[in-house]
Amino acid sequence: MTITEVLVLLGSGFAVGFINTVAGGATVISLASLMVLGLPFTVANATHRVAALFQTVASTGSFIRLKALHPRTGVKLGIPVLLGSVPGAWLAVVIDDTSFERVAAVALLFMLFAMVVKPGVWLSGKLTTPKMEPKWWQYFLFFGIGFYGGMIYIGIGYVLLAGLVLGTGFDLLRANALKAFIVMLYVPATLILFIMADLIHWQYALMLSVGQAAGALLAIRVSFKGGNEFIRWFMVVFILITLGELFQLTNIREWIAGV
Repeated sequence: MTITEVLVLLGSGFAVGFINTVAGGATVISLASLMVLGLPFTVANATHRVAALFQTVASTGSFIRLKALHPRTGVKLGIPVLLGSVPGAWLAVVIDDTSFERVAAVALLFMLFAMVVKPGVWLSGKLTTPKMEPKWWQYFLFFGIGFYGGMIYIGIGYVLLAGLVLGTGFDLLRANALKAFIVMLYVPATLILFIMADLIHWQYALMLSVGQAAGALLAIRVSFKGGNEFIRWFMVVFILITLGELFQLTNIREWIAGV
């Protein structure tokens, strides 16, 4: 790899790791970076998931050390997400990219509306401890979230946070910790399919992974200092950026290519 490739992957990976750990929606940056470096979309889509796994492993370890995550609760909520991601990934094979973008855009618009119009809903989480016992209907909720994540990776961080904050009552700090753990559980299941199809550029994947893990570790420190209000506004900004990409109002790929 050239120095330029290394710098692009480390820099974009760091940004993605930071943003996705605090909020979500930064997948467009890693995809754009990989495509600027010459990878077709299918290979870029598979390659960035390796870095996502490294990022969530790094952030999960930090959240456990900070006592913001109860792994048993994460497993209980993560299993239905994992089960839902399998049929979602299967459906992804037969649905076109335009349909993906429409579904993701609708989900993000609803979430943005709730965060701006009724911010108290996001800041009034009652569960400030990382432990809870899921109710039966929450398993169905997280199965549906897993289906979305398996089918459309874009925006999965926001959808998971919505389920954890609005569906279970966790505050944003604990919800972020659970989000990282749950993604860590379900990404390997979908990653296996891409490995079997030989769609991963391993050199790019590992370099991107270093950047994302580093960004995730810094994000955890910042989010604990900034609190729930900081996380909410961070999410609003990057939901808007993600929607700009989906509606083609902005073009991160062209911007990265021009840097």
